[in-house]
Amino acid sequence: MAKKKRKAQQPTGQQPAKPKGPSAIDRFFDSPYYFVYYGITIAILTLILFGEFVFSNLMLFGSDTLQAGVFFRNFFVEYFKATGDVPQWNPYIFGGMPFVDAFHGDIFYPISFVFKMIFPLTRALGWVLVFHVFLAGITMYLCARAFKLGKLASSMAGLFFMFAPYLVSLVAPGHDGKMFVTALFPLTIMFLERGMERKSYLDFIGLGTVIGLIILTPHPQMAYFSLWIIGSYFLFKLITRYLREKSVATAGLLSALFVLAIVVGLALSAVQFYPGYKYVKEYSPRAGEGRGGYEWATSWSMHVEEGVGMVVPLFSGVNSHEENTYWGRNYFKDNTEYVGLLPILMGVVALGFYKDRRKWFFFGSGVFALLYALGGTTPIFYIFYYLLPNVKSMRAPSMIMFVFSLSFALLGAMGVQYVQSHFRSDKANRREKLLKLLLILSGIMGLIAVLWTVAGPAMMSVYQGILYGGIDANKQAASTENLGNIQIGLWLATIFILATYGLLKTIASRRIVAVSVALIAIIGLIDVWRIDAKFISAFEPAQRLSADKSVEYLQRNVEHDRILDMTMRMFPSKDYFAYFGLQQVTGYHGNQLAVYDRLIGGLSFANLYDRRGAPRLPVLNLLGARYLVYDGNYPMPDTTLPRVYNMGGVSIYYNSNALPRAFPVHEYAVVVDPDSAVAYVASPQFDPTKIVLLDEEPLFEPSRLTFDKVEECEIIEYQPGYVKLAVLLKAPAFVVLADSYYPAWKAYINGDPTKIYRAYSALRAIGVPAGEHVIEFVYKSSTYSTSRTVTYVTTAFILLSFVVGILYSRVKRKVADG
Repeated sequence: MAKKKRKAQQPTGQQPAKPKGPSAIDRFFDSPYYFVYYGITIAILTLILFGEFVFSNLMLFGSDTLQAGVFFRNFFVEYFKATGDVPQWNPYIFGGMPFVDAFHGDIFYPISFVFKMIFPLTRALGWVLVFHVFLAGITMYLCARAFKLGKLASSMAGLFFMFAPYLVSLVAPGHDGKMFVTALFPLTIMFLERGMERKSYLDFIGLGTVIGLIILTPHPQMAYFSLWIIGSYFLFKLITRYLREKSVATAGLLSALFVLAIVVGLALSAVQFYPGYKYVKEYSPRAGEGRGGYEWATSWSMHVEEGVGMVVPLFSGVNSHEENTYWGRNYFKDNTEYVGLLPILMGVVALGFYKDRRKWFFFGSGVFALLYALGGTTPIFYIFYYLLPNVKSMRAPSMIMFVFSLSFALLGAMGVQYVQSHFRSDKANRREKLLKLLLILSGIMGLIAVLWTVAGPAMMSVYQGILYGGIDANKQAASTENLGNIQIGLWLATIFILATYGLLKTIASRRIVAVSVALIAIIGLIDVWRIDAKFISAFEPAQRLSADKSVEYLQRNVEHDRILDMTMRMFPSKDYFAYFGLQQVTGYHGNQLAVYDRLIGGLSFANLYDRRGAPRLPVLNLLGARYLVYDGNYPMPDTTLPRVYNMGGVSIYYNSNALPRAFPVHEYAVVVDPDSAVAYVASPQFDPTKIVLLDEEPLFEPSRLTFDKVEECEIIEYQPGYVKLAVLLKAPAFVVLADSYYPAWKAYINGDPTKIYRAYSALRAIGVPAGEHVIEFVYKSSTYSTSRTVTYVTTAFILLSFVVGILYSRVKRKVADG
């Protein structure tokens, strides 16, 4: 008979062992409130990083913000608050230019609009940038979660992306549109990934909505880059899904939904996209009338120095509020493309060890972005230049590096996921291979760090001798001054790789995975944080945006005259006087009307003044430039014009020969070729009061005055988008308004419409019969009106789609629950 097994007895007084529950860390990551904790954490980190601005009444510094951004936004905010509408015409710079069509910043971007309406403008411009750094952390986290990455890995993705110096450094130049696009871009990948997996209508509507917001930022070039990657990832997902399922119906449905998303995006952004697209194609200097070509397309490329700087931060130096050590090949460099060593390092780990075919797409998109950003540095850019549409009309290829940042944030998160979930359980030989790779990398980096520390000047000389011939003396001096940045970067990179090696070694032997990964993240955060801080500074707005006494003088004396600002760098902006409501002959924009750009002599303003700064009066007289403002330390050379103001380092000269802004002319000549017309106008012998040059034969016939008679032509109302004149003519004449010609302007004589002719190649003229008349110029853009309606209808469609979708989901769940 078999013996019964005796039940094991517990030692007297000892309780049965309880199974171990989840650790505190596991409970933290499993918490339903984890996303809230994550959001609060990155919000606090963001506020600390921008503490100088956040905990003060200062303004966040941005060079382009001061150069033009403050003027553009101030004009918009004041006009909107006064009228409840968007201005259509900016009369203050470059003879006037369309406000919406020519892109004056984030006019319709809803997030920044809210900030501008709530906060004082000088604070709003900074707060919206701080918010978008935080938003980048949220959107990248959500994107990583869509790829089924864990909460820790997704959190790392958010941190990699939001604190990447590429993004934060854009604060220094004030490139808000680039920051907006970068922060929104992960949502496009998230919605596309989810939509392609779920065949979800709402996800594709979400994709279209974000595309529309990206276009409204508005940064057309980065929006265009975004569409490249979105389209490429759609094709990647479509092909891989078709190969997996062999379903034509599914492929067709997904294709239709993707097309719907693109249509929704374009329609939502129609109010900005279509007027802007038409303007750039037909009326901008970038419409083939002066700017373009390979040299233009490759300007502001990354170069070899910036490429090395992707591993050794600030290798090429920087122009920031703290230092001027940039020695690279661009004119200057006030941002960096560095995204941090950790996402690149973890991205390499993912490529070697993480099992997910999607990693190869993002590796490819990252490599593509880097090659494109290098521009003319490599001959590969010729392929992009000749094969990709519109590349010839774009410049600054380094803008595409936001794609590199997202790609390696996602790859880096995949690497973190491997370390967290698979490294300890992976085969010993694979673990050893990774550890050996890190040890070799740290050794190589350490050796390079020793060489640059012991013989920095010699290493720089060797580098420049091989890769950078012909460096000028100023850049040479900057490179010597930048040696400290290079040495620190190399040593920190060496320490970082060694620390990662040590922590992975610890993970391999003991179960402290989450703690070790968190320590790696902290080290990575320190790596980027020290770079980020170099690009953040704040200042007292009154120091730069207060009205100089010269402004007060001009405001007292100028009515409808223009001024020519020749102070160069005396004031913080080339739009400084325009900020205070004074109309300038030139200014700062870059997308002014091509016809006006040609009249003033292009980028060099060659028809307005010579190289010494002496004015060329024929064109200035025509444009009504009655006041010429110069830096008092560099007075106007060779002039007979009287100086009427000399105070505080500013001199103002009075040009009595400047014509009124509106004047009659009784003779005309037709000059079809614009360049011939400009040459004629710029001639010292030309008198615009005697003859008006038109670019077509008019339907109106003026009459000569047989003897001098008093005629009147007075501006009685001048508003953005509306000009009213009172005229008294003794004989039929052309009335010239010395404002830029643009087809959206309509003219009326005593309420009756009349044709506007292009005068002197760039201005406006209408035929007016003899007698006393009221003339009105009104800006009416049918393109804008139609586009705005499309945006309104699309917004309603999106809202209805989400409401119906949410209600349908609830009903479906109730049915499923019985």
